Amino acid sequence: METPLNIVTFYNAIANNGKMMKPYLIESHEKNGRTVKKFGPEILNGSVFSKATADSLTKALTMVTLEGTGATKLKNAKCTVAGKTGTSETTETDTKGRYIVSFAGIAPADNPEIVVLVVLDHPTVGNASGGVQAAPVAGT
Repeated sequence: METPLNIVTFYNAIANNGKMMKPYLIESHEKNGRTVKKFGPEILNGSVFSKATADSLTKALTMVTLEGTGATKLKNAKCTVAGKTGTSETTETDTKGRYIVSFAGIAPADNPEIVVLVVLDHPTVGNASGGVQAAPVAGT
């Protein structure tokens, strides 16, 4: 089972031409108005796949958002997004029909600056679908 951090790390590798990047959440740690430590991009373990593979994945993920399951809900995004929707029924509950929907993406697709992951556990409004429910959140 993949964790949200695993998914974001994989999409970061796509965005960085196959290089596995160390995830970080903050840019710096400050104390008493002084920067104690700065954080920034750091390559881990070199490349996990080639630039050609990263380019192919970006192209395929862009097609998802232009013509596939994420297309209609990402139409208001301010740039082209490369991403994938997800919908799964969970067996971790006694309730039948409990879904987890998601969207993971890279933006802008042609010059990545951000990776986004939206996961909704048991959405109760509308159809349980990553394209219908999670993609619009990512597009805003």
